[in-house]
Amino acid sequence: MKPIVSILLFLPLFFNLSIAQDSLRIDSLRQIVETSTTQDTNRVNALTDLAQEYNNRIDFEKMLPLGIEALRLSEELGFDRGIGMSYNAMAAHHVYGKNYDKVVDNSLKALKAFKKAGGDEQENTSLNNLGIAYNSLKDFPKAIDTYNTIWERVKDKRPYSQIHMATLYNLSEAYKGVMDTDNVIRCNELLLEIAEELDSDRGRIAAYSQLANINVPRNINPRLAIEYANKGLEIVDSVQQLNQYYHLVFAIAQANFSLRNYAEAEKDYKRCIHHSKETKNYGGVEIGYQILSRVYLEQELDEKAFSAMKNSSKFSLEGVEDKNRKLIRDLEVQYETDKIREEKVSAEKIAVLNRNLLIASLVSLLMFSIIAFFLFRQQKLKKQAELIQLELKETKAKLELERQLRNSELKALKAQMNPHFLFNAFNSIQEYIILNKKEMASDYLGKFADLMRIYLDHSREKSIVLEDEIRAADLYLELERIRFEEEMEYEINVDENVDEEMTSIPPMLIQPFLENALKHGLFHKKGDKRIQLAFKKDTENALICSIRDNGIGRKASALINQQRLKKHKSFATAATQNRIELLNIGREKAITFTIHDLTDENENPLGTEVILRIPSK
Repeated sequence: MKPIVSILLFLPLFFNLSIAQDSLRIDSLRQIVETSTTQDTNRVNALTDLAQEYNNRIDFEKMLPLGIEALRLSEELGFDRGIGMSYNAMAAHHVYGKNYDKVVDNSLKALKAFKKAGGDEQENTSLNNLGIAYNSLKDFPKAIDTYNTIWERVKDKRPYSQIHMATLYNLSEAYKGVMDTDNVIRCNELLLEIAEELDSDRGRIAAYSQLANINVPRNINPRLAIEYANKGLEIVDSVQQLNQYYHLVFAIAQANFSLRNYAEAEKDYKRCIHHSKETKNYGGVEIGYQILSRVYLEQELDEKAFSAMKNSSKFSLEGVEDKNRKLIRDLEVQYETDKIREEKVSAEKIAVLNRNLLIASLVSLLMFSIIAFFLFRQQKLKKQAELIQLELKETKAKLELERQLRNSELKALKAQMNPHFLFNAFNSIQEYIILNKKEMASDYLGKFADLMRIYLDHSREKSIVLEDEIRAADLYLELERIRFEEEMEYEINVDENVDEEMTSIPPMLIQPFLENALKHGLFHKKGDKRIQLAFKKDTENALICSIRDNGIGRKASALINQQRLKKHKSFATAATQNRIELLNIGREKAITFTIHDLTDENENPLGTEVILRIPSK
């Protein structure tokens, strides 16, 4: 049996450095903030304490205004500790918003302020936020250094507290990112000891989940993984941690698969799928069906394996569409929130204006000049109101542009996952299964799943490094080469002046051009078929991408298309053109592409070349 492929699932960093929730404390702090007019350090402390209480309740939208006001007042007072606490509040807001670059920036500013103030326990909060950001940005070495710094500060303090468990849990997450299994086990065994001493079910479940999942990959100790996971399941309902339930059952399923207990593995994976459907965790459904298909393949249940893989593909697309719909809803909610806030400001200004007009009317009997002054002020406020309306219109236009860009990214993803390509892939898998070529089916299935995962990961990013785009193009061309029964050859060349790991490009740009080369240039060509993909930098440091094929050329392809009942237009090219136009808005130098017909000295077609130029921002 082939070794189990480790599936790395996102496990939330559910520990933080907060204290218990207290509704009465929130009401008291809110009353102080809303009624007190004293601009001193006590107000700064009330603002940052209220922000911390909202953090405990995961009500992060209310944290940012409090942090901004606390920072302004702290800077006016020269209150360094208040500056540090203000930056901590803003960093925590950005943690929940997943804006990790701002988390790093605010956390580093907080540490600098606390150092200037002579040190403070709040530095642990800054370091914790910083570690969460590094973990989320997959900069695991920095995350390990950050959490080790916290651990050195607290490890000898007694009695144990939440901060000990939080630090060990987050540190084990960072070690897991660099595949340091020994340190993951060490951290969680110590976490389990502390959780037992504190009688913390949360701590126990976290440790059992980590220990169960780390013992499955590479078959370290699958039976021990089942033992840990069952211990976690015994108490998971006590703290209502639905995400941990999924990871515990998933670990049992993986362990049973490793032990070839296929019936138990099938039952456990179906539990994972059912739970993911109920919680609308489409990623969990997709992964569950993927691995369930491998369980069926191991038992030579080919039809069930094929059906499970189709379900995986279906839910991967549903997940992407659901996330894009959620993003659009979030943008609409944000717009409505901003609109209400602006209307409130406008209403307050109108109230001030009315009060001033009343005063002007009373004083007008004594001084005509005062009347003129207030009339002038009225006109000024009217202009300001008009400016506010213009700003609201500009904000709405920006949101509409962002919505169009997100929709274009979804179209680009659909172009890369178009039904024609998926149908061809599934046909190839089905053919291997029918011909009883299990190894080839498994290999093709693995590559196809990897490509789908890459496309989904890329759809969440605004930019990716060139190395990732090249890997996706290589996988796509390899799958298409197999479909062409290896009559098609391709090569990918990267010039030595191009740093693949440091060069960033918008995702999902190159594959539509590769699709066109295959579909319109090579599909109708007899004999050898070749595609060359090359990258280099020009004199202005712009990235030049060349896609060259030796196909029949655009003229011959156009003649073939004219013979069809319906004129064909490439959806991928249209979506890419629209997306490039949106990406170019606000850029100093535009992304462009040109298409050249390749001919010999007698004007005979030799193929087509697309030149894509991507300037640095």
